[in-house]
Amino acid sequence: MAKRSALDKQIARAEHELLALRRLKNSHAFISRVPVEILAHIFSFFKASSSSIPHSPCDPPTWLAVTHVCQRWRHVALSFPSLWTDILMHKHWLSETLTRSKRALICIHIDVYGDAETLQLIRTVLGSVGRAKELVMNGLNLSPYVEDLCREPAPFLETLEITERSWPVSLKEHELFLGKTPRLRRLSLRGCSFSWASPIFCSTLTHLAICDIETANIPTPSELRDILAALPDLRHLALNGPIPRLSHKATMKSVTKCHSPIFLPHLRFLHLRGHAPRDLLGVMSQISIPHCEVLRLSSGTSGSSSGGSSSSAPPARWMTACIAGHLKTISSPNSQNGRNTTDGYRAIAFSPGGHKRGFAFVAGTCRQLYETNDTDHPLHSYHMVWDDKFYLDLCWEGHAASRCNMEVVFRIACASLPLHDVDTVFVDSDFFREPKMWWIVFGRMAHVKRLVVTGYAVDGLLAALRGEGRQAESSESDALFETLVKKYLPEIDEAPAMPQHLFPELSQLTVEGVDLNRLFDDLIGGLCFRSFKKNGLKRLSRLYLRSCNVRYEHLVRLAGCLSHSGVDWDEFRSGLIGHESVAIKLEDGFRGQRF
Repeated sequence: MAKRSALDKQIARAEHELLALRRLKNSHAFISRVPVEILAHIFSFFKASSSSIPHSPCDPPTWLAVTHVCQRWRHVALSFPSLWTDILMHKHWLSETLTRSKRALICIHIDVYGDAETLQLIRTVLGSVGRAKELVMNGLNLSPYVEDLCREPAPFLETLEITERSWPVSLKEHELFLGKTPRLRRLSLRGCSFSWASPIFCSTLTHLAICDIETANIPTPSELRDILAALPDLRHLALNGPIPRLSHKATMKSVTKCHSPIFLPHLRFLHLRGHAPRDLLGVMSQISIPHCEVLRLSSGTSGSSSGGSSSSAPPARWMTACIAGHLKTISSPNSQNGRNTTDGYRAIAFSPGGHKRGFAFVAGTCRQLYETNDTDHPLHSYHMVWDDKFYLDLCWEGHAASRCNMEVVFRIACASLPLHDVDTVFVDSDFFREPKMWWIVFGRMAHVKRLVVTGYAVDGLLAALRGEGRQAESSESDALFETLVKKYLPEIDEAPAMPQHLFPELSQLTVEGVDLNRLFDDLIGGLCFRSFKKNGLKRLSRLYLRSCNVRYEHLVRLAGCLSHSGVDWDEFRSGLIGHESVAIKLEDGFRGQRF
């Protein structure tokens, strides 16, 4: 037995010496020369990049693998508390992450859906809220944990999000963090009941989002005005529901009567959802903003209006009044948003917006377009990165969603923006199913070179390129448009004479998600017999078909129409069937090419 014990000691000494030799060898490796500070930064970047990788809550985060590579890496990781500030809500790691983060400011994300053991972990981590930088609570029945948020101040808290998925959680009887959150910047409350005079609405807020509150908790106009007046640095405001409701007898004059609107110079994102358009106008008339990059206005039913106007006029009138002041600011040569808006936007995109009964468009510059200058590659309407953007999203339901009202507001918004220099257009909206809308909106855009059209908007485009809709008769929407422009935006220039041709400089056309069986005759007629070029598309050099459906017999007919021009039939057919982008070069004969 003694000999065996001696051998065990010799083996232990040998293993220790071997480990020391391996460490010495590793110390001479190039990676071991990297200073610990730089190595810690590398770990932090790896942690940030791996945060998007999905993993089970029971499994450790991916980035923890760096602590098992070698002793030096583990020592570096454990020595930097900033790597452990994201508290892991797990019974094995909660205490460890709280310990390893030391005195660093922590980020707490809590999902309240678990068992009793998980609930005890939540109470444990809320005991460290005094050094929390970010606190996000999401789940069912959060009321038992509200008391834990009232026991100590949160002097370092910058972000607070509370999302109740079941019954509204009441914050009225509690003073969160003893009313002391001097650094709070972002506040999001969903499914909560609270007092609008609460100190949680502190002057340091830059982001405020409130939604899904009870009707009894909707603020009065004076309460909402007091809140906004106390937030001079506000950049992001989303009120999805808590909009003061005005009487259905309220007149336009009484709603817009405001002698001193609140000036919010830094506001860039505004989302308002109310019961009716008149309620939105009640808020918009109370604030003044220099330039909001994202403006979303949505409401329920239109309600009625006193004034005896036609049934379709009031909704358009209320919504036009909502956006008129802001559109004046955007088109003003003395813009306060840091760019000269009179230079105009370079690209615009139209879509149905966030609701099927609405529309949205974004105007600005497509960054990758002008960085790469790749005019041969097909443009897609997905994942575009916009600079100097202005995003407008409007929708309302019920009677107010009549096409007449939506068309009028849509036309007013487009006519107000500096769009004379636009050279790239994305269209995915049923508004353009009628050829008349193509002429009204794009008639003054003579420099469009790239056009992407999706869905039913292709019907209207093909008809407009044949000249249809150019001399359309005046309609109810035309009369309403002229009336509202004269009243709210008289500075808009009179509509220019309708051009002879649409898109005279168009060189690249992309068609996405279209049933070519339905439009086959129009498309083939335009391509093979050059009828489109007779109507002005003399510079069109490339046509891209993406994710288009077509029957085999139509493919055979298409092959017959194009075979005399040298089309690579196999390439072209596989591109259509495989939902890839197919290019047809229109100059010097047809040639098919896949990208």
